[in-house]
Order: sequence, then C-alpha cells, then structure tokens
Amino acid sequence: MSSFPETLLSRPLLFRPDLAITDTDVDALAERLALAMKLCDFERIGSPASFLYRASTVTVGDLVASTGFHSPMRVVTEETPRATVILAQGGDTTFFYEGGSLRFGAVHDLAYLPGCAFVEQSSWISGVLFSVDVDRLIRTAATMAGLHGGAYRLRQRLQRPQLLRPTPGSSGMEVVKQLHTLFTMLDAPRLEQERLLELLGLDDLLYRAIAMAFCGDLIGSSPENAPGPRAIKSAIVEDLLAWIEANLDRPIRLSDLEQRSSYSQRTLRKAFQERCGCGPHEWIHRQRMQAARNQLLHAQPGDSVTSIARRWGYTHLSQFSRNFQRTFGISPSRVLREARLNLP
Repeated sequence: MSSFPETLLSRPLLFRPDLAITDTDVDALAERLALAMKLCDFERIGSPASFLYRASTVTVGDLVASTGFHSPMRVVTEETPRATVILAQGGDTTFFYEGGSLRFGAVHDLAYLPGCAFVEQSSWISGVLFSVDVDRLIRTAATMAGLHGGAYRLRQRLQRPQLLRPTPGSSGMEVVKQLHTLFTMLDAPRLEQERLLELLGLDDLLYRAIAMAFCGDLIGSSPENAPGPRAIKSAIVEDLLAWIEANLDRPIRLSDLEQRSSYSQRTLRKAFQERCGCGPHEWIHRQRMQAARNQLLHAQPGDSVTSIARRWGYTHLSQFSRNFQRTFGISPSRVLREARLNLP
C-alpha cells in the first residue's frame, strides 16, 4: 500500500471547505462517526503522530455528501439500510464483505456498497462519499428505465457491491464528469442555508447520476414504456395535470411526475408537448404564475406581493417580479395596487 501523500494537505476540498472538520485524534473521530454509522471497530494504522482526517459534509434531502481524505485506518461496520457510494480522487482502499472484496482508489473509481457489513482497510483515500437511501435509488433507476413496477433486475444489481472504473470517453466517465459538475452546486452556502438545493432537485440529480453509473446498461436496454392506447395516455396526463394543479404550492420535481405517471422523462415531455404545447416545467411555471396573479387580483387584508409569491413557491421576490412582468406585461405590485383600488 502507498504512503500518505503530503500534497493532500494543500489540496482544496471539492466543496464547502468552510465546513471542514480536521481530526488528529482517532478516538474522538470514532465517537463522532459512530453517531452517523454503525461502527464495530475503528483504529488507525501507523503512528499516532501521522493520523489525519479532514472532511466537509453537506446534506441535501435524504442524501449526505462528504468530501475529504484520511490517512491509513481500519474500519469495521455493521449492516445498515443505507448504501455508501465513494468517488475516489486517489488512494488505495480495500473493502472486505461477506462473499468477496472490492479494492479501489484510482482517480475516478466509483464504488458502491449496498449497506452490507464490511471491513475497510486503507493506506489512504481521498474523494467524495455519498450516503443514499437504497429503496429510493432503486425507484429512481426504475423510473429512468420507464418500468411500470418490474424492477427485479435493478434491485438485484443494487443489492450487491460494485466497482465502476470508467475509461476515457466511456459513458461511465461522462457520469463521473456530471457528478463533478453537481459538486459546484454543493459548494454554495447560501443555496444550502435557504434549502434551495432541495427545491432545485439537486438530490434527485445526484440519485440519477448514481443510478446511471451502476445500472446504466439495464436502464438503456429496458424497452421504453409505450404510452399505450391514446385514451389511456390521455387519462394519465389529465390525472397528472390535476395533481400538479393541486400541488402548485410545493416543490414539484420531474421525478415526482415520472413516479406518479410511470412515464419516463422523454415520454412525459412528448405527452405535455402534445397536450399543453410545452414541456412539464414550463407548464408548471405557467400555472404557478396564473395562480399568483389570481391571488393578487383577490388579495386578502394583510396579503403582500412577497407573501403571495412565497405561497406559490417563489423564494426570491426579484425573480418572481421579473417572471411575472415577462408573462403578463405588468408588475405584480401594480396588479395588487389596482385590485385594492377596485375593492367596493
């Protein structure tokens, strides 16, 4: 196993260095990590003076992402309902689990451990670790494959450890590049503080990227669900439109529409284009704008442009005002003002 490289000390973390925690006491680190994972044993390898752990952590929805590095250690864990995904930036680590082992650490290696008990033996490792909900990951993969409930092969795939070692120009490498692009959104303190990362669906994008990394062949080979007879397709779309209208006051993600309709993104976009003349995101935006306009026209005492905008999911007043002006050719404040002047 290779020695711990001193260059790691000066290497910037991929996201949120302001949240970084540095530990040189292995016992203190073990106590802290035990709060987040089921540890059976945790010990350093080498002299106490050489031990170092540095990482920052961001939570988006039910997904936890940590970036950092640590010097040689041995970790023993119990079984857990959550999966661990590790994108390596360098190092040499072996995970031993019942029935096999998985060794990785090369730059761009992507490892998947589905909540099984394991022993980690490492010289050092640098990268990003994700803690994800296995059931949600399976549902995400099934939705991407356009399956109406038959996700047996996907479930089987995601219930065993895997290693992706992408080659230049491969689809796996494209997924890794996509993950690095998403890291830039994690490195945005204000977005996290205002919970905008969830509203933007960043956790959903990360789940999709992970599903594509480990199930891309199954997703790609699964036949696209035919929309079915026109009458059935029409009924599904009408039900979806009614559901959207009833939920305009909360975040609606494309994955919500996929799971409710059992249609893939491509089929959804085509269905919305045929029915509404635009894609699902644009249709939701139009309905929210119309709902906000109606409420401005029938405002209650105490209502303001800000309170009405927030009621319909707009957290930034300036953006809401610009979109409203662009849509209706009049500012929301003027609509509210004129509506109050016309009150009996």
